[in-house]
This record gives sequence, structure tokens and C-alpha cells, in this order.
Amino acid sequence: MEKTPSMTRFNINEKFLYVKVFWQPNENDLFNIKMYDGKKAWSGRFSYEFARKYQERLDETEEKYQANVKEALRKDPKFIYSFTLIPDDNTSATFSWKKKIKGTDTVVHGCVPVHRDDTKETRAFILDFLLAENQDLRKTVESVNMRNAELAANLDKCKKDLDKFVGIKTSLELSFYDKFEQLLNAKKKRMRLLEITPHDATTNVNNIEEEII
Repeated sequence: MEKTPSMTRFNINEKFLYVKVFWQPNENDLFNIKMYDGKKAWSGRFSYEFARKYQERLDETEEKYQANVKEALRKDPKFIYSFTLIPDDNTSATFSWKKKIKGTDTVVHGCVPVHRDDTKETRAFILDFLLAENQDLRKTVESVNMRNAELAANLDKCKKDLDKFVGIKTSLELSFYDKFEQLLNAKKKRMRLLEITPHDATTNVNNIEEEII
């Protein structure tokens, strides 16, 4: 488990719930949690006892269950979330997440009991969320920029390779044309020699002898 707190905004029944999870396990708790529903602040803890109960019910290993809890509290589409006030007790509530199984079937994956927290952290909650969201967006932008740079470099390399290929292709075509032209001329010359008759050959020899005399 990471030690850096995570900040997530959930939309539950068309209302925003800001949830801050402190991933600092101790001998009793897997994590501590604070949340703000727009008017009130709440806090609670998720004990190892609670974790083992759900872990055994879901037949998951400790490592796998904790990894799934982490995904769930970062708002994973595989989960459905709810925030329920305890009847006749406006100072207590439960925050739970259900895992989708098949179709519309779900199973409760975890539930955290929370209590009203009178500390005035309204503005701090919103600022923490905005800062966390801004950091995530910045990481996304950096990742996209790096990917774009890689694509641009690959495109430039492809262009250079294409230019090189075109150059080689042109050079080969010219070389092939030159060789073809040489072979064609040689063949024409040979054909002309083969077309000379014996009489033409004797005449050519006599003419040469007269020129010598």
C-alpha cells in the first residue's frame, strides 16, 4: 500500500462526495478515511478485521483484496458506490462499494463506517481535490506529450527511410536502364554483323586491300 493520500470525487445520487484516503496501515487499520458531502465532514477507518471478513467472503487473497480496495477507492468503473445515513442517528453513516459481477449482479466488496467530523475542512477538502486532479491532469498531459514526441520521431524516421528507399529505387532503375540499353545495343550490333552476306564480306575485304595499296 502506498503512503501518499489519494483524493477522489464520487457522484452518488447526483451529489458529489469528496473522499480522502490515508494509505498508512497500522497494526489495526488498513486505511483511514475522511470525506465531505458538500455540507458536512465525515471520518472513519477500515480495520483489518473488516478487511478479512470481506476478503474471506469474496475468496480473495489478502494481496488481491487490498489491490482491489485501492482500485475501488480511486473510482473504478467495475464498482458501484453508496453513502447511507444511519436511521435515527445523523452523526453516523456508511460508505460502501459493490463490485459488478455479471450483468446487473453485484456483491458488496467493502464498507466503511464513518462519523460526523466537526473539524472545518470544507475549503481544504476542495483544494486537496483540485490539487490532486490538477496533478493527475498534468501527468496525463506529460504522458500525451511524450507519446506525441515519440510519434513525431517515428514519423520523421519513416519519412527519412522513405526518401532513402526512393533514392535507392531510382538509382537501381537508372542502373538497370543503362545495363538494358547496353545489352540492347550489343544485340543490335551482333544482329547487324549476322546480317552481312559473303559477297558483302568479300567486297569489304577488297575495298580494304585497295585502300592499303
